[in-house]
Amino acid sequence: MLTGSGNTPPPTVPARAKHMPRDLARWARRYGVELAWNPAFAMSTVQALRSALAAQDGGSFAALHRALFRAVWVDRKNVSDPAVIADVVAKAGVDSAALLAEASSEPYKARLKAKVDEALARGAFGLPSFFVGDELFFGNDWLQFVEEALSRS
Repeated sequence: MLTGSGNTPPPTVPARAKHMPRDLARWARRYGVELAWNPAFAMSTVQALRSALAAQDGGSFAALHRALFRAVWVDRKNVSDPAVIADVVAKAGVDSAALLAEASSEPYKARLKAKVDEALARGAFGLPSFFVGDELFFGNDWLQFVEEALSRS
């Protein structure tokens, strides 16, 4: 869900909540990744997103991204808990105190807000959303079309 879009998280729709774990298991098999349904879903990811922005600037985004994915979708951690985020950042091999302090600073708060506002202004309504130029693709099931659009650009 993208807060501010008017969309609702999948687990709040009973039929979707019932179906979603099976659907995610199918996608995990397709992509060849481990996945365990996280009972904390849909959790607040604000600190994780701010940390990702700081990690992009610090050159540690790839490691943090892998660690966050594993924490949420394999180890079933609730990344809305600051102690969990600190542990995930440390396991990614990043100085968690420094990264989290930076990510909690006003510039990163403002930057994340600006990115969310931009996504909403461009028509995003949920996650994952991808833009190629002005074209919006929503959902991992559209990745083949993202690849096609990228090959044309």
